[in-house]
Amino acid sequence: MINKQANARNSWKTLNRHESGDRLKDVIQSSGRSSIASQEKQLYFKEDPSSSSVSDEDDPLGGLDVVPGSFIVTRRNDIESFGISFGFDYEATQRQVIMFTANGDIWRPLASDITFILPSYIPFNLVERCGKEEVPVGSQLNARTEVLKRLRDLVRELESKYSHISRFVADVYARFKNKDPNAWGEVSVTEVARMIEDNPRYPTIYAVHRHLMNYPLHFVARTPYLITQTFDIRPQNEVEELEKVLAWKRMNDGRILSFVEKAKPIIAETARRLKASALEPPSETPISPIWNEDDQTIIDFLKKSIRQTRSNQADPYLISRSAIMRLLDPSAPTIDDASVARMLTNLGIFPPWQDLVVIQSTLDIEPELDSKSERTAKRDKVVERSLAFPPAPNTPLGPEDFYPSDPLEAVRHDFGQLPVFVIDDPNAQELDDGISIERIPSEPGSYWVHAHIANPTATLPPTHSFAIDAMKQGTTQYLLHHTMPLFPGSLMHHPQVGWSLGAQKGKPSRVLTFSAKLDSSGELVDYQVRAGVINNIHVISYQSVDKLLGYDMEQLGVIQRPFGGPAPKAAAEPSGLSEAEKGDIRLLHQVSQTLQQWWLRNHTVRPFQVGSRVTVGAFPPGTMTPTLQYRQFQGFPEFKEYVVEGDSSGRGSSMMVAEIMKLAGRVGSRFALKHNVPFIRRTGEGPMFYSPAHKEAMMAARRPSGVIVDHEIASNVAAMYPADYSLEPGAHHHIGATEGEGYSRVTSPLRRALDLVSHWQLQSALLGQSKPTFDVDWMDRFRVSFARLEKTRVMAGQYHEAFWQSMFLRQWLSGELRGDGFVPSNPDAVYDGFLLDRGKRSSVGGMFVFRVCVPHLGVRGPVWGVKNESGRPQPGSMIRVRLKEVILGIKPKVDFEFVEFA
Repeated sequence: MINKQANARNSWKTLNRHESGDRLKDVIQSSGRSSIASQEKQLYFKEDPSSSSVSDEDDPLGGLDVVPGSFIVTRRNDIESFGISFGFDYEATQRQVIMFTANGDIWRPLASDITFILPSYIPFNLVERCGKEEVPVGSQLNARTEVLKRLRDLVRELESKYSHISRFVADVYARFKNKDPNAWGEVSVTEVARMIEDNPRYPTIYAVHRHLMNYPLHFVARTPYLITQTFDIRPQNEVEELEKVLAWKRMNDGRILSFVEKAKPIIAETARRLKASALEPPSETPISPIWNEDDQTIIDFLKKSIRQTRSNQADPYLISRSAIMRLLDPSAPTIDDASVARMLTNLGIFPPWQDLVVIQSTLDIEPELDSKSERTAKRDKVVERSLAFPPAPNTPLGPEDFYPSDPLEAVRHDFGQLPVFVIDDPNAQELDDGISIERIPSEPGSYWVHAHIANPTATLPPTHSFAIDAMKQGTTQYLLHHTMPLFPGSLMHHPQVGWSLGAQKGKPSRVLTFSAKLDSSGELVDYQVRAGVINNIHVISYQSVDKLLGYDMEQLGVIQRPFGGPAPKAAAEPSGLSEAEKGDIRLLHQVSQTLQQWWLRNHTVRPFQVGSRVTVGAFPPGTMTPTLQYRQFQGFPEFKEYVVEGDSSGRGSSMMVAEIMKLAGRVGSRFALKHNVPFIRRTGEGPMFYSPAHKEAMMAARRPSGVIVDHEIASNVAAMYPADYSLEPGAHHHIGATEGEGYSRVTSPLRRALDLVSHWQLQSALLGQSKPTFDVDWMDRFRVSFARLEKTRVMAGQYHEAFWQSMFLRQWLSGELRGDGFVPSNPDAVYDGFLLDRGKRSSVGGMFVFRVCVPHLGVRGPVWGVKNESGRPQPGSMIRVRLKEVILGIKPKVDFEFVEFA
């Protein structure tokens, strides 16, 4: 429910309905002049000291326009606040809303705090007269008084509606929960509002939104909530377990105390064993079950409490989790996901190498690769049936029917022996793009560049269960220890119909080819989209192509190994290529550099963040999948490498492939526009600089590829707008697509459902069909759903990678790192860091905490103890830091300690 202090302070919602103008003026002036923030404001903006090194509080507005004068509701730290938008402000690329609150003061919440919008509630000319200063000046006070009166009237209306809907929404959970008691469900705010009114107005929509948000036991706001206005519905069995443990906690039930007494000696023994065996190989010893049914309920409760939460909704696990953890370890300084995970490790539920991301039930990830898994076996059986029983021509297709024949067979262009280069990592599973080039003898300096993309829609109709499942999953999920593909490997690599390029040994591969004619300046002067077949395929690695092009990324410093490790295997030039084919690769690289030069002439800068990646060795099968029984683990997997990857500045194979794929996306958008096919584009504005001088500085500092690193952005760029999806052919600054041209995602149909949908749309155009596969309304709905799915998968991947990076750093700091050639632990090592923001006052010790990037380690995180004698340091400032602590929660965090200014 709404925070009690907030309710007490906002008693005006039900009293003083006809407040005088003088009274409202006093409220505004008092709020503006006070040097002490209200308790509500302090609680709302309280810094979270456990903030992750990966930011998930992204700007969620997308295509929604929060114009000045809009009524907005924001939520953070279980505080809800109402206000009128006066516009936006920017701090170190974070977009903040200038919000005039119902308490008469100015707040600056993040755009990610907004949960409800009523556009243009206050006339724009009245908002303009209000100003944006903390304290109103002159006539601004009169304007704000009028706004405050209207705002409070609206809030009272919303409060009244909220108090009257309780009887209508009492059975929402029972009505919408999943019939499977172990499965999650979903419900939108609109669905519930239509239970109350056929055509619900904003008071009802707000009241339903607030009701669902205030009951996190049943409803969990889906990210990005502002766009989806949808809640995930907690499974019935999880709700019942939650309620059971909550009741045990309230009643001081003996079952919790019994579990604690049984657990304490196991915790101590497990901690001792794991410490003693830390440098041994990982292993599991079979052991007899020791936990009874009540013990397992408590363990399952603790395990499920480790989940990603957002600051806009309360967590129903927190109170009981803290109580149980305090009984298990009274000396624990804090209770968070990391401490619960450590406890479950010491209880023998998790192995010491447990990845917390892969056990999140809402992600539907198999924690580890299991060739005998029920999911894999079921999908492989569908592949067998779909191939064994093709449908008869001109009959309706069932959910396991492939097309009886290739729909595009009659119009496919045969590329003959044109060399096609499929460049990827050596262990890549889904090879879905190849590149080639054709010279134009009559036009020296001009070329046709082709992106040949795997064409699963030659086999797969949108009615097939694989297609439907792919659109529900969104994208392939890549993990360090295995991959959760969009399609079964038995299909992608099938020797007769395999979709991965080159999978059908000795047979041509079917593709959609996106061709761009470029002049000598890199200008796109003509284009084609064709269904094709490619015959002369060369599958080669990025590393071997770099060798051919004369680049050694380690010698150039693009790849660094700050902790040493095993010596990397030397790359060799690709084998089996003729001199002419090698010449084609060199020419493709030259053309891609020309494309970059074209971008530099027409655009400003794009961001680059130095990152790190690790490789980890094997662990015993089955150990990454938690059970509710005690298991005896020891040892730890071996790390193979810790690599920091910098900007290659327009050189090498990865840049070459990326430039040509971006070109293909522009071509796909143009083709769809020409044929009037509904199509989803990726759009993105350029950066907003603080001033022309800052822009000039950044233009001078950009690398040959046009990038600037994150700490330079922090000191010079007010905002980097997130990219969005649109049906319109908008501009995409970072890609280079212009307004009216657009950029589409068409190059990864084996690993991204959006590209698959794009291929079906293009297929209908290539066949000259009067109606596309999907109409505008369907595409618009898919645009929203895919954006959510993609964000979920991307964030899961980022947290997964950050978890293992942090795991490496923790093992190194503790002197327990397994692996060959790594440098010894040195907790006193000092690194250069760059501040990424202006810092915030923390609730811990009243100090300021800043976000810092440490390029040498490829890591971001909070830095503590920054001295402030000469004024608050500015974003971009260089400081010297030490590694302080690594916290391995669901949102892993690397803390740094301030040493000195550089």
